[in-house]
Formats: sequence, C-alpha cells, structure tokens
Amino acid sequence: MRAVIQRVTSASVTVNQTEISRIGKGLCVLIGIGTDDTTKEMNYIVSKILSLRLFPSSASSSSSASSLSLSSNPTPIQPAIHSTATKNTEHNQTDRHLTRGNILEQQEQEEPSSAHKEWTKSVRDIDGEVLIVSQFTLMAKTKKGNKPDFHNAMKTDLSKALYEELIKSLKSTYSEALIKGESIHPLLVPLNPTVYIVP
Repeated sequence: MRAVIQRVTSASVTVNQTEISRIGKGLCVLIGIGTDDTTKEMNYIVSKILSLRLFPSSASSSSSASSLSLSSNPTPIQPAIHSTATKNTEHNQTDRHLTRGNILEQQEQEEPSSAHKEWTKSVRDIDGEVLIVSQFTLMAKTKKGNKPDFHNAMKTDLSKALYEELIKSLKSTYSEALIKGESIHPLLVPLNPTVYIVP
C-alpha cells in the first residue's frame, strides 16, 4: 500500500463536472492498494496519515500549502490537477531580485531552529480534515520499458473492501466528521488524474 500525502488549504474531487467531496485545511491523500496488502499495511498507513508532523507550530508561519482540485471526466480531455501555493506575494517579488550572495546572507540570518518549527504538528493537532482518494496508478511499475505495469495493483472488486476499511479506521481513530472518502468506483474512471512514482 502506498500513500501520497499533501497538506492543503483546501481540496476537492470533481467527477463529471460534479463536486463529490471537499475539505478545508488538512491533508489530501492518494491511496494505492497492492495485491499483497492486508489490514497490517492499512493500519500502518492510517497511523502515518494521522501522526506525521506536516504542519507548522503557528498559523503565522511562512510555510506554504496549496489548494488542490482533482477532476475526472469521461470525455477525451486530459483532466488537470490544479495546485496554487499560498505564499506571500511580497516575498515572491523579492525572490526574483535575490542574488547568490543575498541568498547566502539571508540563510545565515535565519534562526537555526526555524526548520524545526516548521514540522511540529500533525493533522490531529490542528483538527484538520482529511480527503482520501483511491489512486491505483501509485502501484505502477516503471523500471522496465516505457509503459506502466499495473500488475501490482489490487483489482477493484478486491480492493474496495480494504479501501472502505481504511476509511472506517480513520474515522474511528480520528473523527468521522473530518474524514472524507468517496466510493472507490467513481474515482477510478479511465481518465482519472494519474500519479506515478519513479523508480
């Protein structure tokens, strides 16, 4: 089982131009289920989703998150994943004028502990929401040839039970109201946004 975890300010899933799920600040998690996966692997992923410290210690941190939108359409149009970083505009304008010397000087002036303040809170600590999206392409093999091999991905009818068990476990461990997970079927349409990990 594999999970791609992204912290977001908001995230949504749209199928056939109809929004079926939306969350505010929290995590958007793509889940890939393999042929050998069991409850053991599922419990590990659940623990990581809820325990990883991916958020800063305060809302005023300079850390950036993004707004994520996943769309699927049966029409011959490649769906897009839109991500807009919420960085400070003034800071972005300043970056364009930084020279190598300026960058080194800026790094020296930063507090040594700034990096440690960045990764201090989990999604549970901030009462964030979690959007779970089934993504079988995460299990693709790409080492040989140029065509993704999906033999490691568990078939839909078998993975459905484990996927639903994962959602149930997240809700019981964390909060039923803050966990969003849709049926596996509409999220596995042929033109669903694809994600591959190489190698």
